[in-house]
Amino acid sequence: MSVVQEFGSDGEGVLSMAWSPHSADILAAGTSKKRIEIFDLRSRPKDSSRKYNDSQEIEGVCFSPKYEHVLASHSDEYVKIWDTRFLRNTSPLYSIKSPTADICKIEWCPTHPTRISQVRFEPN
Repeated sequence: MSVVQEFGSDGEGVLSMAWSPHSADILAAGTSKKRIEIFDLRSRPKDSSRKYNDSQEIEGVCFSPKYEHVLASHSDEYVKIWDTRFLRNTSPLYSIKSPTADICKIEWCPTHPTRISQVRFEPN
């Protein structure tokens, strides 16, 4: 096995990444500098990235299993739903505040495309 292509994130720490279930060439990354980057492996590394700015570190990302252009992200307190077609719009479609902080993971329901779950860390 060998490295086919390397993608950087301008010195940012990548906290999470997810492959698109709709294309083996699309990869999303969430960064410590409050950005979501969408990489297209068919492009050269410098030309392959689309970026979305957020107000908090992006600790997790996942693509919708049904809708090709829908991506969810999470920080400690928020789950946000994005439409990846609207690159100039830096606002998410939806922003859902968790009743308690410390979201650890999010995941779309594979059989109900409008449901998304979250796992939270709750100390004793």
